[in-house]
Amino acid sequence: RAQDAAAATRADASAAARDGVSQVDLDTEAAELLRFQQAYSAAARTIQVARETMQTLLSSL
Repeated sequence: RAQDAAAATRADASAAARDGVSQVDLDTEAAELLRFQQAYSAAARTIQVARETMQTLLSSL
């Protein structure tokens, strides 16, 4: 049991050390992902409106 407890402690310590080195904050990453997704959607909508405008202009000639 002592060896199991020591192994669990080592595993927890190594996981904490790994997380400390990686410097990855999942909340920040999720916020950035959402921001990029919204920017992509906005750009896609802009392209769609431009395409529709050009089609309207060309069809009225």
